[in-house]
Amino acid sequence: MQKQLFTYKSTTLLYYQSSKTPKLLIVSGFHGDETEVIEPLCDAVLANVHRLPPFLFVPVACPSAVAAGTRLNKNNRD
Repeated sequence: MQKQLFTYKSTTLLYYQSSKTPKLLIVSGFHGDETEVIEPLCDAVLANVHRLPPFLFVPVACPSAVAAGTRLNKNNRD
């Protein structure tokens, strides 16, 4: 499984890809006021890499909202 970074404009996302052809997308961290699931989901995915189908995992989809602890991102978008 590869840990990678994707950058678009001023946002950089960390993601994990278990194969070149993922079949499953796992995403968390959309809202910064709902972060309780991020760590347990990361633990579960990383502990079960070999039991999951090929996947792409984005632990934090909106880093600016998570960093601010708010529902809105740095552009005041929900």
